[in-house]
Amino acid sequence: MIKPLAVWQRFALTFDNSRPGFATGPWFTMNAVVDVRGPLDIRRLDQAVKDLKIFR
Repeated sequence: MIKPLAVWQRFALTFDNSRPGFATGPWFTMNAVVDVRGPLDIRRLDQAVKDLKIFR
């Protein structure tokens, strides 16, 4: 199943078409603040980070 892209994803892909590789470089990042409530499952967090291709 293919899910629709978020606005940010559409922007990044469109921008990357005009400057190939720019959206995947270290200078083009997306920051987020996450409010975690309750216990944090470190193993799941570690696996999620490993699943991101950019961190491999």
